[in-house]
Amino acid sequence: KLSTRVETADQFVDDLVATAKARGTARAKRAADVLATWDRQAEVHSDGMLLFFKFMTAAGPAFGGIGGFKVPTDDARPLDTPRGFKDPAKAMAALDQVAGEVEKEYGSLSVKWGDVMRFRRGNTDLPGNGAPSQLGAIRTIGVSPFKDGKVEAVQGDTFYAVIEYSVPQRAEVLLTYGNWSKQGSRHIDDQLLLASRKQMRPMWRTKVEIEANLESRKVF
Repeated sequence: KLSTRVETADQFVDDLVATAKARGTARAKRAADVLATWDRQAEVHSDGMLLFFKFMTAAGPAFGGIGGFKVPTDDARPLDTPRGFKDPAKAMAALDQVAGEVEKEYGSLSVKWGDVMRFRRGNTDLPGNGAPSQLGAIRTIGVSPFKDGKVEAVQGDTFYAVIEYSVPQRAEVLLTYGNWSKQGSRHIDDQLLLASRKQMRPMWRTKVEIEANLESRKVF
């Protein structure tokens, strides 16, 4: 559930790197060097995720912005298709463009994803992880448009639970945006750090557990 592996990277990064090394600009080649060593995840520390995210955004759905796939989607071959670039020159132009944008904004092509993608709630601003659904990560996090070189999580993994049907039952849960929306409550953002760390909290089910963690009591 918490895997940030970017499946589309497995489809396209090798071709992107090879094409850049064969016919890309000097800047595209530098971008390819970063992509070649990227862990293909959208973790806080992942260096290369930003470049790939911006390239895929420029390429557009079904690579419509760069001329399409070399090997189009085949429902009978879901693990092998789509692949490649129908128009390598357009793909390289897009890579060069986004590499230029990244260098201009951040001063380097090596940028950690968590420095750009943020988990924000209340007064809390933390490094984020996960990727938009179109990139194929199980840890699905939709992001806002860029502002001041940052994006923030706006949708995706919000509530999730892992339940062990043992005796007694155990469960861990997380509500990333908190159990409260009233200004001034500490419960607006008190689960966000766990989301940033990809951790969960125990679910209190029994009377003993609930009373041990009781914050307030009202009698009617």
